[in-house]
Amino acid sequence: MKEINKAIEMISVSSKDGSIKPIRFRLATENEEMQVIKIKKIHQMDQIKIGNNLARKFTCTIVLNERERVCEITYTLVNQMWHLFKL
Repeated sequence: MKEINKAIEMISVSSKDGSIKPIRFRLATENEEMQVIKIKKIHQMDQIKIGNNLARKFTCTIVLNERERVCEITYTLVNQMWHLFKL
């Protein structure tokens, strides 16, 4: 996987117990067009630290350009931002 660390727009579901499940996200392409990418499966969720900030890292399978790919998506709790970290 290649490190990207690009901010993304995410649609997610939050449950009563505070867990978050990412559903799909939008990513800007090289042409500055927004591409919608659906998350097919979440393999793992880990609590991590990025600097001094707590974050949640999701390892997921997505469908990108008609191919299944594994990626890492992070959600930083302090600023509530989503990033496509690795692809």
